[in-house]
Amino acid sequence: MKRFAFLLSAWFACAPLVAAGADAPPSFGAVMEAYLADYARVNPVAADSLGIQTYADRLEDVSAKGHADGIASLKAWRTRIAATARPDDEPGVQADRTAMLNSIDAQLVEDAMLAPWHTDPQVYVGLLGQGVFVQLAREGVPADVRFGHIIARLRGMRAVSDAGIANLQHTTQPAQQLAVAQLDGVLELYDSLPQAAVQQGASAGVRAQLAAALPDAVAGVKAFRAFVDAPFKAHATDDPRIGNAAYTKLFPLVTGVDLTPAELEARAKARIAATRAAMLTIAEPIYARMFPDKPVPATGEARTNAVVAAVLGAYAQQHAAPATLLDQARADVAENMAFLRRTGLIALPV
Repeated sequence: MKRFAFLLSAWFACAPLVAAGADAPPSFGAVMEAYLADYARVNPVAADSLGIQTYADRLEDVSAKGHADGIASLKAWRTRIAATARPDDEPGVQADRTAMLNSIDAQLVEDAMLAPWHTDPQVYVGLLGQGVFVQLAREGVPADVRFGHIIARLRGMRAVSDAGIANLQHTTQPAQQLAVAQLDGVLELYDSLPQAAVQQGASAGVRAQLAAALPDAVAGVKAFRAFVDAPFKAHATDDPRIGNAAYTKLFPLVTGVDLTPAELEARAKARIAATRAAMLTIAEPIYARMFPDKPVPATGEARTNAVVAAVLGAYAQQHAAPATLLDQARADVAENMAFLRRTGLIALPV
């Protein structure tokens, strides 16, 4: 979800609307504008974090029904976005569409194969904390407005906690431990709200509403923490791996490359081998001058490691002492400027 929110924020900041002709399918830009509006409705806290405050007094519906509705909506939007493809689309539009479709597909794969709403406490913990904090830290909005949003969200936090208890089934030990620590932080955040309301200038009426909304929200978080720290903990494993099937499907969607993991690994290993060979070619004559009487292995990785490490280590010792550092820096700058003036590579001020 964070990756998806980043993609949306980047598109929202940069992408222009693309006009469509009378007989053309809806433009990608127009569909994305509509999608962004719907995204804010379905994901109000995530949208709030992006600066979209249309639904700043609401929370995501993380109930079983809310999850099912969200997945159905995501599939429908994928169809609409894919249908914007046109023969004359500019390369930038094609790339943006592909990125959006890959991001949606990644979410659908994660949901089908990893089921985060059953396995990731962050789905719920994030809402409990971020739903309040993003409004508490919002600048340029009157205190009564912000705390009004916080109060409305606090009234819905019991439903978030209850959904977490109902939906979560198993997780990893690090995720379980992190959730407990973060829920402690959420309780501290809630405990700080009355004082923050005073300090930030909320009216007496709004502070009274806050005091009335807090107890049930706090009770819900405590119940959720007790669940995560006891029955849920018993179903936490020490294996964080998602499995080869999910990894293989997610890999091209997340990386955006047309290679299998094995192909990319082979390319990376080949590039590393070529780089190490080049390093050895450069280092060997330097090693011979620096260490003429120090033998090294004749061939293989051992030779590369010994020669390159010795040369790099020797050069690492060639640095200025504290007393001469400034003089050395001035000399380096003068040398660089002389090179630039001699070559004309970059125009320097007179």
